[in-house]
Amino acid sequence: NILRDVGEDSKRGRIYLPLEDLEKFGVQEKDVLQLRLTPAYKEMISFQIKRTKQLLEDAKEGASALPKQSQLVVLTIVQLMC
Repeated sequence: NILRDVGEDSKRGRIYLPLEDLEKFGVQEKDVLQLRLTPAYKEMISFQIKRTKQLLEDAKEGASALPKQSQLVVLTIVQLMC
């Protein structure tokens, strides 16, 4: 959800990406706010996408440990996000 809204958030002067990740990849806040797709910015977004996919996969695998009703909620969210 955060990745999907980066463009809209930047128009409002907001950044919801983890600031420690911007720093880790050498991405300047102004690059995010101006939607400047530098190599560092692209690398950070690629990292965010991979991390999100892994978190969704982990949620899918862990759903079986939840009560049946909760499993449905988690699996529905995973399906909608993929």
